Amino acid sequence: MATINRAAPDIVWVGFSTPKQEQWMYRNRGRLKAAVVLGVGAAFDIHSGTRSQAPRWMRENGWEWLFRLIQEPKRLWRRYLIYGPQFLFCVALELLKLNTVHSCAEIPLLSKGKPLGTPVTPLCLP
Repeated sequence: MATINRAAPDIVWVGFSTPKQEQWMYRNRGRLKAAVVLGVGAAFDIHSGTRSQAPRWMRENGWEWLFRLIQEPKRLWRRYLIYGPQFLFCVALELLKLNTVHSCAEIPLLSKGKPLGTPVTPLCLP
């Protein structure tokens, strides 16, 4: 943290995987002196050439997630097939004003290392 702050950046780009980068940014938000902290996920890997980017037609039509899922099914299946639909469900509850739980974190998930029905910690930031 001291190294980042000594460099005095206006913007800090964080390139961990999701949700690690969001958790790191949240935990360190009070210690970073940068004006802006952005999570960029796989952008560093794509621009450095260590990971392929989806074809243009997939990116332009909202299918990049499928390209990434096919590339890394073991790592990404939970993100796209479990957490994505759960997020959309939570958004729908909010839009319809039907959200009766304090937060969507109270909705059980199938989470790695946790049995089905175990509530998880929310990833949303205040």
